[in-house]
Amino acid sequence: MELNGLEVLKNIIIQNNSPEIIISNSNNYIDKEYSYTNQVFFKQDENRFCGYKDILYLFPNIHFYCVWLFVYRCDFLFDNNFKFEPNIMYEDVLFTSYVFTFLNNIYISNIPIYNYRINRDGSIMNTKTKESFCKSAYSYFVLSKRFFEFYKVSDDERKKYFMHWGVFYLKETLRCLQIFGYIDEIGFSKSQLSIFYPYMSGKYKFCFHFPRIYGFPKRIRLFVTKLFFKQSK
Repeated sequence: MELNGLEVLKNIIIQNNSPEIIISNSNNYIDKEYSYTNQVFFKQDENRFCGYKDILYLFPNIHFYCVWLFVYRCDFLFDNNFKFEPNIMYEDVLFTSYVFTFLNNIYISNIPIYNYRINRDGSIMNTKTKESFCKSAYSYFVLSKRFFEFYKVSDDERKKYFMHWGVFYLKETLRCLQIFGYIDEIGFSKSQLSIFYPYMSGKYKFCFHFPRIYGFPKRIRLFVTKLFFKQSK
């Protein structure tokens, strides 16, 4: 966090009558030579109040994924009993997306108070093992399941929002299945996934039935591309 980070947040809270959430900015560092600022919203939407309906009107499929970009008013979280989904990756996506749809008092700040290093050695995003693939597949499955549950009990703008991300993470689940198929380590069965079959379209229905066959042409293409790249070097 920047040295003046807490002071920036304190001033926003005092000057704006304690918003439910403050959405902050961050500097994302890819390496020592290059950095860029992660803008959550367009310039015209910074340093102002809004609610979730305003945001969904402008960005109907916006994707929240960084818990630490949000500063939460405690009574808002505790009164609504918001909790993280246990035993999954990407729990921040589920948490922030769900919390966001309850907000009527959001303050968006363009002052970057966090610094984040991307592509860190040993990070979840850079770990590519069988265990990590299975964990990802299970996590995507849970995210899709929760978003569809939210979809069924919501109305107005939230309904389309939850449907969009339910389908998105369903596709991610199916993509993960292309690697190893329905093995025990994946954490869910084909029959459990079948309840989402009505939300699948076209090629994804084929992938549901034959995930490894569906992914075979892609694996061949990636192998040939990698081989050709090595030879060209």
